[in-house]
Amino acid sequence: MRHAKSDWASGAIADFDRPLNRRGRRDAPRMARWLRANRFVPDEIISSPAVRAGETARSVIRELDLDEAVIRWDQRVYDADLDDLLAVLADHQAAVPVQMLVGHNPGLERLTGYLARAATLPREEKLMPTAGVMVLEIPAGRGGIARAAGTCVAHMRPRWLAGGD
Repeated sequence: MRHAKSDWASGAIADFDRPLNRRGRRDAPRMARWLRANRFVPDEIISSPAVRAGETARSVIRELDLDEAVIRWDQRVYDADLDDLLAVLADHQAAVPVQMLVGHNPGLERLTGYLARAATLPREEKLMPTAGVMVLEIPAGRGGIARAAGTCVAHMRPRWLAGGD
């Protein structure tokens, strides 16, 4: 999941400190409800500690009635390139069935394009818009983080949900 829409006019001096705007605070729980309705509730969330990503991750767990202990904060997810994100996934090889990564573009789009077989990806110009979710089914074990090892089984963006912009 990409973090929800951030507030560029918040007055935050550093990019890291930008919070969510009103639309972002609305979209994150809406996407969490979609996750629940489609049985994609995460057992673990690996999140960037940037303010907007943290607010997104916390909003998701509140909506899903999950404990904050499911969130694993990883500094490497912030401003990450493909190699950084692959290293994060390798280090967080979890024994949980559903793992969620909350981060930023362009890294998330590059990771999705790397992990999923191209034929299974949506034909959208932007794969990961703000608050967008891409669900990949990836084989367990180290082979799961190989190029084209996964299948995109679902994707959603806030504007596709009822009442979206």
